[in-house]
Parts: sequence; structure tokens; C-alpha cells
Amino acid sequence: MKAWLKVCRTRHPKCGSAQQAYAPTRLLELNTFDASDDIRLVTPGIRAATEYVALSHCWGPPEKWSLQTTNETIEARSTRIPFTDLSRTFQDAVRITRDLGFHYLWIDSLCIIQQDRSDFEREAAAMADVYTNAVCTLAALASADSTEGCRVRDASDPPHAAHDEENVFYQTANLHVGDTMVRLSSKNILNWDFHYSDLGHHPLSDRSWTLQERLLSVRNISFGEFDSFWECRTAKGMGDRPWPQLNTPGDPEEDERPWPTPLTASEGVLSTSAWKRDEWYHTVEEYTRRSLTHQSDKLPALAGIVKQFQAERESGIFLNGLFAKHLPSSLLWTVVRDPYSQPGFSRQESYRAPSWSWASINGPVSYKSQRMLSTNVDTEVVFGDLNFNITALKFHVDPDGFDAFGLIQTAATLALQGKLIQLGLAKVDEKYEETMNLRLLVRTNYYNNDDVVGAVYLDVESELGGTQDVWCLPVRKEHWLSEEPLTTSLRYRMGPMVMGLALLYRPLSDTFVRVGMIRWVKTSIFDATEPRPVRID
Repeated sequence: MKAWLKVCRTRHPKCGSAQQAYAPTRLLELNTFDASDDIRLVTPGIRAATEYVALSHCWGPPEKWSLQTTNETIEARSTRIPFTDLSRTFQDAVRITRDLGFHYLWIDSLCIIQQDRSDFEREAAAMADVYTNAVCTLAALASADSTEGCRVRDASDPPHAAHDEENVFYQTANLHVGDTMVRLSSKNILNWDFHYSDLGHHPLSDRSWTLQERLLSVRNISFGEFDSFWECRTAKGMGDRPWPQLNTPGDPEEDERPWPTPLTASEGVLSTSAWKRDEWYHTVEEYTRRSLTHQSDKLPALAGIVKQFQAERESGIFLNGLFAKHLPSSLLWTVVRDPYSQPGFSRQESYRAPSWSWASINGPVSYKSQRMLSTNVDTEVVFGDLNFNITALKFHVDPDGFDAFGLIQTAATLALQGKLIQLGLAKVDEKYEETMNLRLLVRTNYYNNDDVVGAVYLDVESELGGTQDVWCLPVRKEHWLSEEPLTTSLRYRMGPMVMGLALLYRPLSDTFVRVGMIRWVKTSIFDATEPRPVRID
């Protein structure tokens, strides 16, 4: 770990340039007491150059929580914290930080005053700075709670990895010992991501808050079930491979990424704006598959990434999960369902986001409809000429409705000019597609094949309240190179098609709410319809 850190700090200019002198509001001081492992909570104040290590960990159930700082205990924490009172994960983090040669450590439950809303909002809004400017972040990847430690739980090589020839290669490396250079050759695992994501049980990767902790950190040292991992913005490494694997050498797009977000192969040829947009979509997909203890944290747990994305990607105003510059395609998300487990998806009951935002849904979402299969396409055609009669996109927001994260707390209405038609719903023939909440769009409730004009993915079917009709708003043209294939129920569909939103009308407020996303709808059915004002809550 020391070697990884030393190489990065001395030889990786991209990693160093991403950081600045910074000190969090509070830190744990590790070298206060002579001949004792005890620590204390301190306020660095104006010492902006304080070097510190951060910890990323799972809290687990309440009965497994470690020490916390509250308004009642902050004075005691500032005086002395007995080392023996710390959980195993916290003790490991203290030892590792000391072994790396640093005297300060940041742990959320001790450095943020718990059960204090104002302190939480202030500190949560600073997460981008806390993790970006830490010397490195220690991640207890394989620990489900604070009692399991920050350590590799099983160092034995898993058999299914050792024989996976697709992920094995023969690598050589030079090791300098004094003035002597020794050339090493080793059969090793090539695919770092395969080891990190697919080998072993890593509860930390299922927690929403920890996504930004990983993505914002310039350097991560993670402790998995079978191995330890190094990850910085220049290189990756594992415990059984002491030399680093560069992040996609020679890839100019990779060199420009502010964090290691997974991207599809097609992004290499996309325009800058399209690449930035899809990078955010991948972030949303990864984030929404993770779990939250408190659903009210849906947007706060993403605030650090939002802040960094706005600074480095110039994406405009952030409105409850969507960036203004990504409209209108950012409206076109779908709920992801496992047809075999059929989880109970729901819209958040207490207001968290408008219906047109993915943040209103409790569960994973996808932007697959916004991606192309081929890398050899004219990006101006694919991403610049697909908007379909959507104009005058505006937001109506209560001016006092922004919280400490710059996120909307009160209702936000999307106002636009667009074409609307009302279509009926009918069940699909395929049982698999029915479990995905896919329905056919028809001109009447009693139809033959000529009356089927498209399909709709419903967000939460129970929201329909028994109605068999939805209002359809076209947003973008469908493209024949779409990464998401035509549904089986519309397999023989030909001709121009559009995608957009399925809406329900609310007469009392004269507004609409989103209930799903329409796909593969015949463009011709909108020909006789004039654009009209549409307000979506």
C-alpha cells in the first residue's frame, strides 16, 4: 500500500492536479497520546494543508453501529476516544492510517454530528471536497457492518478466478533493488474490474452513499473478500499484482475522465456533449441499483457527485436528478425490473422529486434507450437531430424550495410545448414482457393488429388507478441502431417511430404526471395534432 501511494503521489500528475489544500470541519487526530492508541476529535480550523485519510464503510443495522458523535457526546469525543471503544473497522482504519504515515483520519459517524440536521446538511454538501482532497480513501469493501474490519477476509485465490483464461495474461515488470534492476514475469489476472466487481461478496458496493465516496476519491485502497485493490485516476492494482495496470493506456477519452465511470464502447466516437450526457446516465444507473436506509437521502447521497459533475462537465442547473443541458433526453428513463424476482417498485410517497425525475422512484432505472449499438454513426444525426416537436422547456420552482445541496425540496413543474394524443392500453402476448410492465398502445380498447401503434413501459402500474388510457407525449425519434431492441410484440414494425412520455391528466391542477415511457410509437399518428402547452408535475 505504501508503494502504491508513493508512486501515485510522486509520478501521477493527473492525480495530484485533482486535489487542493483542504481540511474538513472535523478530523480524528491519531497521534495525540504518547504510548496509547487512543484518539480524539479535533477541528483543524485554518490549517488548510492538513493531510488526512478518509474511510468508506457500511454502517450495517443499528445494533452493529460503532461510536457516533452527537451534540451530547462531542465534548467527550474532543477530549479522548479510547481505542478499545472503537469497532474493528474503525480500529483497522486507525492502524492503517498510522502505518501509511498520516496522523488524521475522517470517519463520517464521528466527524459529522449525528441527529443534527443542520450539521448533516452542511457536511453532506461538502462530501465532494472531503473525499476528493483526502490523501486516499480506505474502503471496507467486504464488510457488511463496522464489526467486520477493514481487511481482506479470505486471501486464498478463488478457484473460478484462477482458471478463467479470458481474464489471465502473462505480464512482465521491472523491479529496482538499489542499483540492480530485476525483471519479473508472472501469470496474472488482467481484468481488474472482474476481480473488483464479480469475485467475492462486497456489501460496500451495494450502498448508495458509497458510490460518491469511491468516485470522488482520487486514490482508493479497498479491502475485498479475496484481495486488496488500488485505484487512482491513473492506475489500478491488486494485492497479488504489486505493479499497476494503467487505466486503458492510450485511450484519450479515459485520460479525460474525472472518475472511473463504466462507459459503453460507442462513446469513443460521440460528440463531447453526448459523451458527458451518457456518463451521467451510467452514474444514475449504478447509483439507483444501490440501497438506501433512508429514502429521503436519495438526492443528498448524490450531492457530491453532482457538485463535481457541474464543475467539470458544465452540465447546467441540476433539478432533482436531471441536468438542464441533458434535456429532453434525460426525461427518457425506464424502471429496471427483474422478471424473475418481480420486486415491488413504488413512487416515493413523501415528496422527493417530480414524477418526470428518476429520483421519484424507489428502485433501479435505465437510460438504455438513449444509446446506440454501432460506433460508426453520424453523431449529429443520432444525438443532434432526434428531438421531436418539444420546445420551450422551462421549470417553475418555488424560489425558497432549494435545500443546502442546491436541490429542489418543493414541487417543480416542467412546462413545454408538445404534441399530445390519448391512447388505450392493452396487454402484450409475451408473459416475460408483461412482467416487465410493458403494455401495448392502441387506438381503442378493442383492437386488431392495425390498431397497435406502439408500446409503453409503465413506471408503477398501480398508479393508473384502473384507467385504460394514457396521454402520449413524443420526445425523441427512435433510431434503428438503438441499443435496446424492438420488443417482441412489435417485431415487424417498420417506418418512422418516436419515444416519449406516458402521462395522466390531473384536472384539479390542470397538469400531467408521468406514469411511464412510450417506445416505438408510429410517428404518423401525431401528424394531425398541433403542439400545445403541457405542464408536468
